[in-house]
Amino acid sequence: MKNIFESKQTFQAYAIIDVGYYMIENIQKELDVKENLINNKVLRKKNIKILIFILKEIIEAKKIIEADYSYDEKLLKEVKKHKNKIP
Repeated sequence: MKNIFESKQTFQAYAIIDVGYYMIENIQKELDVKENLINNKVLRKKNIKILIFILKEIIEAKKIIEADYSYDEKLLKEVKKHKNKIP
């Protein structure tokens, strides 16, 4: 892995990863809140789209810093599966 202060691009990649995981944690908390069924489906669809975007950004950032992103790819695959299951 590259040093965080190696370049501006490397620093930005680390920032994207940190913010991305923070956003994923907040989305998870939001999904855990019990709401009525209709709003829950709408909320899930919206959040799954956001999760897909965030995970793609994290993967690209990890490529820049030469970090292992295999877990993130697996998670992205699972999120995409859930996207197709929501009516």
